[in-house]
Amino acid sequence: MGNVARYRMYKLYSCVAYATPMAVLFGLNSDTYLSDSTGGTSIGFWGFVMLVFMVIAFKNKIMEFSKKNSVMTLSVGVFLISLIMQFIANQLLIISIASIAGSILSHTVEGVADYYYSVSYKELNESSRVRLNLATVPQKEAWKQAYGFKTNN
Repeated sequence: MGNVARYRMYKLYSCVAYATPMAVLFGLNSDTYLSDSTGGTSIGFWGFVMLVFMVIAFKNKIMEFSKKNSVMTLSVGVFLISLIMQFIANQLLIISIASIAGSILSHTVEGVADYYYSVSYKELNESSRVRLNLATVPQKEAWKQAYGFKTNN
């Protein structure tokens, strides 16, 4: 396997490393993410569709009311949004933690992929690059070079 193939392999490993914590989270909370009624504040997909159609249908009345009672409209709007978003915000915290863990794992592997890329191609000018015909770098050496360890050469 050449340097270019290893570069592509490590890019794939990087994607898998990011997706792994997200897949674990989905596996642990699949009931929460797949069910239609995910909590007392969630109205589901079709509820949102109906709400949008109602807003479109009563657009003129809503605009007239909001011009006369702007503070009341803003208060009711913020209340409804916060009621709907309460469940989503709690889940976003958990999802963002899993995403950070995946990013750290992905970044670890990405350094090796970047090293293989640097020994695979040479930039001729801004618009073109050429593949180098170098001997394949062993994986152990690539990890050492990617993270700045000295070698015994």
